[in-house]
Amino acid sequence: MVKLIKISSLRDPESIAQVVALRPDYVAFNFCKTSVRYMGEVDESLLSRLPRLMRKIGIFQDETPLRIAAFAGRFSLTGVELCGAESSHICELLSAEGLEVIKSFSHENIDQIERYEGVCNKFVFHFVPLYYRGETPFFVDVQHMAEPIDNPLFCGVDSCDSLERDFGCKDIVQIERLIKQYRL
Repeated sequence: MVKLIKISSLRDPESIAQVVALRPDYVAFNFCKTSVRYMGEVDESLLSRLPRLMRKIGIFQDETPLRIAAFAGRFSLTGVELCGAESSHICELLSAEGLEVIKSFSHENIDQIERYEGVCNKFVFHFVPLYYRGETPFFVDVQHMAEPIDNPLFCGVDSCDSLERDFGCKDIVQIERLIKQYRL
């Protein structure tokens, strides 16, 4: 079955161009200043020139909705992934701005998932969600995809911080394999 492919934490212009040529469904750029995968100062036109049908996601952690919306406009983002302690209210505000809202979960914050049901468009799980029975479609971090996931809400895989040659520079051969595996 065809699943969505999300390639995250891109920052190197050459790597971005190579990944975009492979036509994943989503490309994500890290705007968390404390991250080693931080996008840094980038030519705004680089992201605005990406194909229209490719969803462009900004990754944020504990930023204000105003700042996130400003980045979304400046970089022509179609959505955001929230990786911090953002409230469900912030998710609602960003959704009202027309952004696709993706909330990231790990084992540490999974107990809060119910707050975000019906508020976020998708989730990213950094573990295998064996017992997830919510209502929100989800991605799984590809690092945790040893076994097939039998859940109708499983919508795709996310490269997250893996499949890299260096921080933010993706290994194109591994990305190609990933895309072929989930597009067959």
